[in-house]
Formats: sequence, C-alpha cells, structure tokens
Amino acid sequence: IERIERRGKYLLFILPNGTLLVHLGMSGSLRVMLAAEPAGKHDHVDIVLASGATLRYHDPRRFGAVLWTSEPISQHKLLVKLGPEPLSERFTADYLLERCRNRRTPIKSFIMDSHVVVGVGNIYANEALFLSGIH
Repeated sequence: IERIERRGKYLLFILPNGTLLVHLGMSGSLRVMLAAEPAGKHDHVDIVLASGATLRYHDPRRFGAVLWTSEPISQHKLLVKLGPEPLSERFTADYLLERCRNRRTPIKSFIMDSHVVVGVGNIYANEALFLSGIH
C-alpha cells in the first residue's frame, strides 16, 4: 500500500498496480488483527499485509463494498460524478449557487446529494441548516 486517500465515503488504498476502493456502508469497519484469528460471521474480506497482520473488512449489514480497479481512480464510475469535497477550493458559494439555480428540491436533499457535494450526511445536513437558520 503506497498511500490511503478518501473520496466522498470511499477509502482508496493506492497500490502500485491499482486501487482498492472500500465503502464501509452504515456499519462496516476495518480491523487490523493477527492473521491466525478466525473470521467471524460478518467478516467478509481479509487482506494479509507484508507484516503478517491482517486487515479485515467486517460488515454485518452488507451495505458496504470492497472493489478492485486497475483503471485510473479519478475515472472510476463510482467516483467520476461525485461533487467536490466540502473543504476543497472547488466548493465555493458561486459553485453552490450555480448548482442550485432552477432546481425545485428540498434544501436538505440538495446538500446531501453526493453529485453536488460529498460527505454531507443526515446529521451534518441537519446541523448546517439549523446553524444557518434554514428550515
């Protein structure tokens, strides 16, 4: 693993020959453990590391995913249409105004749309709207 990045709700494990995309879903987790520890009922993927430890993907509700791609990660079909990160330079008031112009959708749904901006879930949307005084 050369590095680990995040794009929206995806963890990106960058390797020399491709990228492992991991989405934890609603209740998934990654755990580092000894390779000899037996897998449990909701353990779905084991990645054995060079150190001998295992990175184990656990997802009891099966809403997550572990995917491999050797294509350029910026062009992956799950990532290419995602909006900007909320703390990036690309996410500006002008960008947001342009995206919401001529739309008739509830504001909470709009800011939670990952095609508009990534990473805004229910709690963040509620808090942002409350602090802004927007019902």
